[in-house]
Amino acid sequence: PDCVVVDHFSRAGTRAVTDFWERRLLTPKIRKLLRKAGGALFEDSIELETEALNWTPGLAEEFEKRRGYALGPYLPVIVLNDEDPVFAYERDVTQHARHDFWLTVSDLFNENHFKPLTEWAHSIGLEFSSQPYGLQTDSIQAAATIDVPEGESLGFKNLDDYRALMGGRDMGGHKVLSSEAGAYQGGAYSTTWKKLLLTMGGAYAAGLNQTVLHGFSYATAPGVAWPGFAGFTPYSGGIGY
Repeated sequence: PDCVVVDHFSRAGTRAVTDFWERRLLTPKIRKLLRKAGGALFEDSIELETEALNWTPGLAEEFEKRRGYALGPYLPVIVLNDEDPVFAYERDVTQHARHDFWLTVSDLFNENHFKPLTEWAHSIGLEFSSQPYGLQTDSIQAAATIDVPEGESLGFKNLDDYRALMGGRDMGGHKVLSSEAGAYQGGAYSTTWKKLLLTMGGAYAAGLNQTVLHGFSYATAPGVAWPGFAGFTPYSGGIGY
């Protein structure tokens, strides 16, 4: 069955998340512990994979208000099928319309998702950290909005990926650029400290100043054979990350 995902581009979608936390998870005891422990509420990379086009109610109206012209005549060059364009007009017109569409989505993403989540995290005594990429949106603007932007060793292929987030971090007046470190496809049980230091050393030169190593602890794992249980495996199985 299809998954139901909250609307990442509207305040209503963000309220659906925070209201659930307020109603079901944040008991007085948990609130007290969160304030005592501190740290940050974390959101992983934004992987809104869809066979169609990311959309939100009111997007056409917001587009016209922010960009100064109607979106309707340009929908053919905007629409996606399995994340790929379907139609194109003249090159400059197509590029301009697509740029303005994703700029509008980016504005809504930052204003209605990242900004209110950051403010809400502050209200419960936490900062907000996120990997603000995965769509054709402005991750630099997002990095300036949230408290702790985070990259990753798995998806970032060059140092400019870190530099982009660093620029946003600095423009927002924040101090930390984090990374989900030590993740390499097919690297379960074979990643050495030498490989980790070589890749993350370059990232530190590009503005990174915090690395987070993810692991999976377990007491028992039925059916596991040598060398052990891999909590992070590719979609098709096999050797994990």
